[in-house]
Amino acid sequence: MNNLPLQGSDNKTLQQVGLYSALSIFFVTFILFANTAYRTVTWWNNGEIATASVTLGIPSSPGSLIAVLIGWVLTRIPYSTTPVFTLNIFACILAAILSSAVTLVTVFLLRKNETGIATTFGSKVLLITGLIAGGLTFATSETVWLYAVQYTPYIITPLFTVMILFAMLKWWETAERPEAYRWLFLTGLLFGLDFSVHRTNYIILPALLVWVLLRNPKTVIKLKSWVRGLGGLFLGLVFHLLLIPLALRKPFINISNPDTFTRFWDYISVKQQGGGFLFGLFPRKAAFWDVQVMDFLRAIGKNYFYGDGALGVVGFLPLLLIFTGIIALWYKNRKLAIGMILLFVISSAVTILYFNIPANFFRSLDRHYLPCLTILGILLVYGAGTVIRYVWYRKSLVFAGVSIVILLSVPTGQVMRNYHQVDGSRNFFAEDYSTNILTTLPPHTILFTRGDNDTFTLWYKQIGEHIRTDVTVVNTPLMNTTWYVKQLLEREPTFPLGIAEHEIDNLQFYPWQDTTIVIPFPNDYDPSLLLDSIPDTVYLQVPPTISEKYLMIQDYVLYHIIRENAWRRPVYFTSPPQWLQSKCQLEGLVSRLMPVDNAPLNIEKLKANLFEHYQYRSYSDSTIPIDLPATWFSQSLYWAFITVAQAEYVAGNLENCQQTKQKILTVLPLERINPPEQVQSSINALCEPVDSER
Repeated sequence: MNNLPLQGSDNKTLQQVGLYSALSIFFVTFILFANTAYRTVTWWNNGEIATASVTLGIPSSPGSLIAVLIGWVLTRIPYSTTPVFTLNIFACILAAILSSAVTLVTVFLLRKNETGIATTFGSKVLLITGLIAGGLTFATSETVWLYAVQYTPYIITPLFTVMILFAMLKWWETAERPEAYRWLFLTGLLFGLDFSVHRTNYIILPALLVWVLLRNPKTVIKLKSWVRGLGGLFLGLVFHLLLIPLALRKPFINISNPDTFTRFWDYISVKQQGGGFLFGLFPRKAAFWDVQVMDFLRAIGKNYFYGDGALGVVGFLPLLLIFTGIIALWYKNRKLAIGMILLFVISSAVTILYFNIPANFFRSLDRHYLPCLTILGILLVYGAGTVIRYVWYRKSLVFAGVSIVILLSVPTGQVMRNYHQVDGSRNFFAEDYSTNILTTLPPHTILFTRGDNDTFTLWYKQIGEHIRTDVTVVNTPLMNTTWYVKQLLEREPTFPLGIAEHEIDNLQFYPWQDTTIVIPFPNDYDPSLLLDSIPDTVYLQVPPTISEKYLMIQDYVLYHIIRENAWRRPVYFTSPPQWLQSKCQLEGLVSRLMPVDNAPLNIEKLKANLFEHYQYRSYSDSTIPIDLPATWFSQSLYWAFITVAQAEYVAGNLENCQQTKQKILTVLPLERINPPEQVQSSINALCEPVDSER
């Protein structure tokens, strides 16, 4: 009986087993993910996608149209919480669906390649338990869990991976039958639609051709196959053209403004970052084996083969289950096993070759490995099902009990290992950073930022939660593009740009020499400047900023804004350019442009911001890992505190200096943040007499 194929009743039983397992996994993982979801905005893509969702805007290329459309619908639903929390909870739902879908695809494989594995009540209970253990192991792996708790396109990517794999498996099953063409069409359609997610799944495309040749080589010489497959791909790609009407609406966030076919092509080909869809296999940006391959293997190990954590001893079991799944599939269906192996190997190779990461890259690329991790996840769950099948045929309750305990210990160990690492429920780094800045700026400030994390979080707080919408947040690097400079006026017609509209299209690197611009100072100046005397005229030195010969576009635009503004609105920077630093006064996380060089420190305002207005909720909580952007921005806080303490020491206020030093060590613990040696040395030397002989 065990050697016979599954009968119809067996298939139905196995379908029920799969449904019970998938539903159980969905509810368990959703509760787990929701409990650890970010309650507020966080760094990188989360702030950008949240802002784009609220405004139905266009985020940075390569684009995440599907994530934005779904997010826009969700943010239209009446809610009692913030839009970003609604989106983050929806990410939890997507991740729970993903975990269930991986299990269901595995059950499909079991139905086609196993025999008599769910014929009695005991075997069904065992199989359900094994599938749940395998599905939870995939769900609680570090990379999946990390993107389950924040809304980004990266949690949608593996969902498309599972759908693509299911379509490919259905084609494999029906390869000699007429209905096979519909599965080729669906596969192509899903690849086309993935272009509107984050196009990461295109790493699977080369493996698809090998998949087809392995199963039914005749398919590739049939015109009908190409028509169906490419037809589905084309239809999916056409969906991305929705970007054009969205851009024509002039939303608040409209990166590259793809409102014409030409600009649409520039957008999807990532022209702003170098173009050519960033396709550059050679030269390699780092050592292929020692850096790039090892980074990929590190990500595999971090998720499926590790030795740390409270139950680190079970950390090798996920990889063992993966190999078990491969061996079992090889025994049951060798050709399909070869197909799955090649699918993983080729996709992995394409991933490593395409992304071509440099050494010591500032940000982890583990999110781009999710399709490969998902393929392994299916094999992992298949391996767990195989173990249970073997256990059932042993007919030993003791052996079954021990096996179940071991299988369930794997996701248990991963929860214990990863919970605090990915828990965003008490992570307020980005929230506090953006709120600290916005709530302490004077009315109608123009704030110049320098990167993603000090821009998107602020934009989200303004647009998504309507905090300090009077402040104009300007991203300095984007001022190198004509489309963004135009958007400054589109958003705010009275913005002091100082550049005629016909000049904007001709912005370029300008041959430049040291130039002094003259800015008359108004009589009704802002009293908050707290200056004893104000010059009638301010002279601003603008040197070349490229090779001592040219002026960057962003600097050209910046000096025009400063000149046109003529001190009417306060101007602030999160990081002042070098040529303006002598005229910037530190106020905490930001610096204010002043009309005089080396303006006296406004110690009262600086100290009020640091001691009274700023929050540091997550820095001093040792249970919350400090992420990279939070570490970067902590440096600004350290130097602001150091500046206060040094000013107090010079003024003879030794007690206040000691209190400030203690405040630093309390809210920004050195042992947690581990700042550069220069910062640590400066803090340690605070309030101590200077050794004149040194």
